[in-house]
Amino acid sequence: MRSSQGNAHVLKDPSLNAIFIVLTQYYCAEEYANSFLDELRLNYSRDRSSATNKSSLAKICQKYNDIVRSDKAATAQEKIGATKESVKDAITNMIDAREQALVLDVTSHELNEESRRFNEGSTEYHRRMVWRSARNYLYLGGSLVIVVIVIWLIVK
Repeated sequence: MRSSQGNAHVLKDPSLNAIFIVLTQYYCAEEYANSFLDELRLNYSRDRSSATNKSSLAKICQKYNDIVRSDKAATAQEKIGATKESVKDAITNMIDAREQALVLDVTSHELNEESRRFNEGSTEYHRRMVWRSARNYLYLGGSLVIVVIVIWLIVK
């Protein structure tokens, strides 16, 4: 049985003609409650005198009360462990991202250097082509002037 306040755990033992019931807080793990019930059943089956059962019941209750506390601590440790893992993952991802950024930075510098060299080479090539074109126009113009002079001398 479960409620927002706690749980009821039941153990029936037909050989002892007994029913063992324990009420636990809602956070108590069922395995602890079942262990507690099993230990009660074993203790009851060994000695059925009420005086002995009261003192041993107190010991068992104290023992499992401590287990519930340690269960809280284990839960807290588990949460801390999960947090540690997520922080480790975040740090690993950050380191990977930084390495990728460094690789991109190096690649960017290399591309920048290549583009600078390409720009210098293309500027030099453009200048050569402009002078070659100008030289060709001068040759063509000079040839045209010579042809016109020759035609003019022939006609005259």
